[in-house]
Amino acid sequence: GDVYKRQYYEATFVRISRDIILQEAGNFQAPEFWTNRSSIGDKMKDALDKALMENGANCVSLQMLKIDLPETYENKIVLTQVEVQKKTMKEFEQNATLIRAQLQVDISESNRTIANISAYGLSLIHIS
Repeated sequence: GDVYKRQYYEATFVRISRDIILQEAGNFQAPEFWTNRSSIGDKMKDALDKALMENGANCVSLQMLKIDLPETYENKIVLTQVEVQKKTMKEFEQNATLIRAQLQVDISESNRTIANISAYGLSLIHIS
């Protein structure tokens, strides 16, 4: 009797868990599983805990160890992340170019100031 009850409860909890996790997963876009994994896990745990409590159990912890997404989603996510990284690199390159240009302007202004000071100093020497 106890073994049968245990198997019955276990099967029930597994079914409820699977259904709730799949239901909750459908509330998110594929890229969110990369960007908001922790938040999604928290929401799944809360929903799972609520459903299990209705059946005399509770969810103590939930970890998303592996997320199987359709290959097309995985590829889109990877391409999106690559594009984001390319954009970030392009912005860094543009900032570096601006900094180098500003340094050249600063160097030119410093050289001009040095030349003016040197010319002024030479003119004082020739006047005396």
